Amino acid sequence: MANLIPTVATVAVLLIITAATNASFFANVSEPCHEERYNMRDCEMYIMGDGCPCETERMKPFKMRLFTLLLGLQCCDQLKQVREESRCEKLQAIAADLREQGVIANEEYEGAMQRASNIGSSCGQRRCDIQTI
Repeated sequence: MANLIPTVATVAVLLIITAATNASFFANVSEPCHEERYNMRDCEMYIMGDGCPCETERMKPFKMRLFTLLLGLQCCDQLKQVREESRCEKLQAIAADLREQGVIANEEYEGAMQRASNIGSSCGQRRCDIQTI
């Protein structure tokens, strides 16, 4: 019986450590969507919708479609890293930020919001009902 007490104490300490670790992990999950940080660069470029900013001349139509398809797939991979309840908010924030920074002109904003709304359903996720601001 005396040999059992140290083993039980060790198991109890390990359970407490595990519970504390899990509690801190789950506490971070409830973080508001706007405070989460993700690399969403491919989604930004997909939402911009006018090709690679690194090229000085307009892309040929076939190359443009291929590039847009690739960006869409990469954006899908990035969206999978975002909590489901935060995805639409993130996409709307990306489009709004691009507009505020002058990357998207006012007349291009509606198309950007449309791409942001549709990318989720293109990825096999739910479609976002993003309202234009």
